[in-house]
Amino acid sequence: MNRMIKVCKLSILFILIASTHSYGQTKPNFLFILVDDLGWADVSPNNPQTFYETPNIQKLADEGMNFTNGYAGGSICSPTRSALMTGKSAGRTHFTAHISGLMKQDWYLHKLPLSEVTMAEALKEANYATFFAGKWHLGGQGFFPTDQGFDINKGGTNGGGPAGGYFSPYKNPNLTDGPVGEHLPTRLTNEAMAFMENSSKAKTPFFVYLSFYSVHTRLETTKELEQKYLAKAAKINNPIPEMGIESGTKIRQVQADAKYAGMMESMDDNVGRIMKKVKDLGIEDNTVIIFHSDNGGLATAGVEATSNLPLRAGKGWLYEGGLRVPFIMKWPGKTIPGSKSDAIVSSLDFYPTLLDIAGLPLKPEQHMDGKSMVPLLQGKLSNYQGSVFFHYPHKWPAHIRKGEAGAATSAVRVGDYKLIYFLNSKTTQLYNLKNDLGETSDLAKEMPDLEKHMMGILQGWWNRVDANFPPNYQKVTGYTDQYVVDLMLTSPANGSQWPSNSTQSITWITAGDNQYIKKVDLEYLVGSDVTPLTGVMKASSEKSADFSAKNVNDGDLQTRWAAKEAADSLSNQWVEIDFGKSQTFNEVRLTEVAVLGNHFSQGEVQYWNGTAWIKAASFKDTKTVKVIKFPPVTGTKARLFIPTATGNVSLWELGFYNYSMNKIANIPNTGSYYWVLPENLPTDIQLQLRANHSYARSGEIEITNGSGGK
Repeated sequence: MNRMIKVCKLSILFILIASTHSYGQTKPNFLFILVDDLGWADVSPNNPQTFYETPNIQKLADEGMNFTNGYAGGSICSPTRSALMTGKSAGRTHFTAHISGLMKQDWYLHKLPLSEVTMAEALKEANYATFFAGKWHLGGQGFFPTDQGFDINKGGTNGGGPAGGYFSPYKNPNLTDGPVGEHLPTRLTNEAMAFMENSSKAKTPFFVYLSFYSVHTRLETTKELEQKYLAKAAKINNPIPEMGIESGTKIRQVQADAKYAGMMESMDDNVGRIMKKVKDLGIEDNTVIIFHSDNGGLATAGVEATSNLPLRAGKGWLYEGGLRVPFIMKWPGKTIPGSKSDAIVSSLDFYPTLLDIAGLPLKPEQHMDGKSMVPLLQGKLSNYQGSVFFHYPHKWPAHIRKGEAGAATSAVRVGDYKLIYFLNSKTTQLYNLKNDLGETSDLAKEMPDLEKHMMGILQGWWNRVDANFPPNYQKVTGYTDQYVVDLMLTSPANGSQWPSNSTQSITWITAGDNQYIKKVDLEYLVGSDVTPLTGVMKASSEKSADFSAKNVNDGDLQTRWAAKEAADSLSNQWVEIDFGKSQTFNEVRLTEVAVLGNHFSQGEVQYWNGTAWIKAASFKDTKTVKVIKFPPVTGTKARLFIPTATGNVSLWELGFYNYSMNKIANIPNTGSYYWVLPENLPTDIQLQLRANHSYARSGEIEITNGSGGK
């Protein structure tokens, strides 16, 4: 049991989530459209009865994939924008509140640190042209988009809203005024389209981040659009009052604000314009389009711009109305047009996904909280659920929300269940979102075991990411830290497939009295045990000292290369393990590289197939690379091959490992949960699991093929 828990923790850092295969010789373009304060129910792909008119957003959903369980990185703007750029959660970065907000505490970030390698910087490293237009809200002078990886910044400042409103003059230091009355969303779109055209002419891949200020307050539209929607609203016979009460706070229950509706139409029109521009430039087949919002719609706070029903509450709350947002991706030739996914995904996942789509190496030490959505976009995974965490350790000012409704909160969703924790009162609320999307039935008292388990997951996450809390705050204790690992099916290693007539199924055997376990603890499948491989070790070296390669008790290996002089180069060095029999392995760990002179900057993991050494994986920079993972390979020998090393290099604790792909948990055989996997899965899949082993104490997984084999 201890071994299983230990491996679960390691998996968070090291298990391969997605491939980095290239998807063609030409790098894809990326058009990322972010709308400010746009609610999940504001757009027709999620709410066909929406009061607003969004035909172009609907067109994008019809051409791409709509993630109906897509989440923002937080319930307010800056935390989500930071999550997008860094792939790190607000709890980890401590970017938990909005910049220049009403809260003045000094224990959270007020600007995005330059030390973060942003998504724009990662793409710029790969020779992408990068462009930003619109709302930034991640820092002022010295921390603008052009300081964080963007070649051009049109309108991005430290402010959260348009200083001069939605019509020129804009009063924006990073956007020149247009003709009097020029409309801001149109101007920003024009700037983005011009950049795309120039990049296309130069045959340079681009990353365009069009971050509308719309539909953030102030509420402002044209007279014509306002009159249009006043007339439309007058014809609606609302079955419920336009305004209601949420936790003592006034809230909009009916979508009927004419100015907001006008802003929605203008924003949607410009989404349509830029989509048409992509087509007119002849780059539609090579341009990935993303549509997202930074938080839920503003339904309270004295403005009450929109209603998020059937979701509860809105912007600033950790109920679904504040967190669940529009989330659409179109990857031409890969996503099935008009497809939907109920996978739990969030803003954190865009960073690794864009790198993966572009065929670029992932940066797991940067986007620590994100996962590549490529298997979902390709339709290879239909039963993925996932987990997502939110942390807002701040108290809202009393004139916005009173009492517990305005208190600091933290939340976690795992599978169908969501727990909200109120930091001040140390109380919880628990909801089953599959059965109760509106979060109306609190199950915390009815399901105390699950409530305790979920609190353990939340507490484990706080500790793992070192989440920030108010000064002198006493965190809740008494729960056992739980660790959740979210993974997906990997891409094929060799292109071979399961037999087309073989249906692969997975059965999770669970306790009848605890049926929620199947949704809380088990969603994906990956081997939980790690086997260190042993054998006879030797190494090549021009060593000046007598230091022979040797085995150590735990199966890891040691060696040292040493040149005759510190500045001398060593070529084609290797350290080899002879297993003595055929072994499968898919991981190499460089636990410690002691660099006495310089270091070896690149190398290969190789295996012996009986006649030749074959490359299994390559790596660069041993100062940062500590774990090398790859699809399973089989050979009688394995080695680490270094083309060039300089000076004295000691390599301690070099280990070759095999991840088990078999039984991983035990639960009494009194009930079952069943998946059918798609046909034609690749042979070298990682069957992937998110399981909490200290809770799921007994049971097993069975993998069955169409012939009845297990």
